[in-house]
Amino acid sequence: MREMETYMTPKEIMEHLQIGKDKAYSLCALKGFPAIKFGSTYRINKAKYMKWLEEHEGMKVSL
Repeated sequence: MREMETYMTPKEIMEHLQIGKDKAYSLCALKGFPAIKFGSTYRINKAKYMKWLEEHEGMKVSL
């Protein structure tokens, strides 16, 4: 059986990146960002999020 993946919330992204709520939700809606939307709720795969951050380090992300 496949191990359960860990998911984060936009609030956890806010705290991790020290950004505001609006920017966190804009990031979740950004094309290519590893978020899944269920109705009005986002969940972010933690491993894919960390990889996305690593791949975008030093780049400008316009929100």
